[in-house]
Amino acid sequence: MDGKELYAKSPEDAVETMISLYGDQLYRLCILYLKDIHDAQDAVQETFIKAYRHWEAFRHESSELTWLIRIAIRTCRDMRRKSWFHIVDRYWSIEAVEGSQMQTGLDGDVTQAVMELAEKYRLPILLHYYHGLSVKETAFCLQIPLNTALTRLRRGRELLRGKPTEGGELR
Repeated sequence: MDGKELYAKSPEDAVETMISLYGDQLYRLCILYLKDIHDAQDAVQETFIKAYRHWEAFRHESSELTWLIRIAIRTCRDMRRKSWFHIVDRYWSIEAVEGSQMQTGLDGDVTQAVMELAEKYRLPILLHYYHGLSVKETAFCLQIPLNTALTRLRRGRELLRGKPTEGGELR
C-alpha cells in the first residue's frame, strides 16, 4: 500500500492498517531498545496512539514505517528517562527475547553482541540491518546527519568484528 492510498483514509483506518503492517516490526525494535517485553508493548501502544493523534500533521516526507520508527524511538527514550525505569531490574538475555516469539533473523551470539554495543552504535545497526532501513532512513529516524549515521554503522561493525576504533567502546 502506498502512502497516498493510506493518507486518503481516516486516521482510525490509517492507524489500523499501520498496526497490521508494522506492529510486529515496531515491537521488535522496542524490545531491543527497552530490553523488556512489557515495556515494549506499552511503547508500541503509545507509538500508535501518538500516530493517531498526529496523523493529520504527517507530511509524507518519509515512509509511514520511518515515521513510526521515529515516534517509537522517541517514546522509548522518554520511557527510559522516567525514574521508575531505573528502579526495575533490566536483566536482558537473548532467551527472553526469543521466548517472546521475536525472530531477529540472526543467531543469538550476533544479537547478544549487538545488544552489548553502546546505544549510539546499536540503534543504527538495529535499524539498518535488522529492520532493513536505508542509511538515509536510519539517519532520519535517529535525527542525525547522514554522514554521522554512516560513521556509526562503520564503527559499530568494527566493534562487532572486535576491532575497536578510536573513541569506540563496547559499553
